[in-house]
Amino acid sequence: TKNAFETGLDELRTLRDEVRLKLHLAKRDVKDQWDTTFEPRLEKLERDARSASDNTMDAIRDALADAPAR
Repeated sequence: TKNAFETGLDELRTLRDEVRLKLHLAKRDVKDQWDTTFEPRLEKLERDARSASDNTMDAIRDALADAPAR
């Protein structure tokens, strides 16, 4: 029969394995969330920022072109 020490070690190993599995599943969940939610939002933000920057530069050029010469 197992003594209390061996039983305790078995319980610790079981807990360790359960934690490893939960961490593995959590990593997959986080990656899925990143791929489906966060990364697309960041890509859209980058596109929007570039578009805004291009529009701003166009507006500045137009304003300078329309400005009276000194």
